[in-house]
Amino acid sequence: MTVACRTLFTAAAIGLAAAGLAYADDRADDRATIVTACGEMSNMPQPICECIADRAQDDLNADAYAFFIAVITQDEAEQERLRAAAAHDDLGAAAMFFTTAPGKCAQQSN
Repeated sequence: MTVACRTLFTAAAIGLAAAGLAYADDRADDRATIVTACGEMSNMPQPICECIADRAQDDLNADAYAFFIAVITQDEAEQERLRAAAAHDDLGAAAMFFTTAPGKCAQQSN
């Protein structure tokens, strides 16, 4: 392998690692946003809101997750953007998650 190829692969690996770290930071920020919004818009205790945030990260794909965040934070502009861009199945998954996750998290905490 030439030096140029190794340099290119190293640069690509560093770029992917940095993107992964940024993604992890974004997910942590999203989790905090969900927990805060959940507590503000409902009377659910913080442990249930934390469970919902964790389940959202695990159970939803990227578009469904983004739509869920837009709904829970009442970001109407983002909701409209995603309604136009995302697959209907993803929007449906987010809506179903929004209605079922609190009950699942409440059962889990008992």
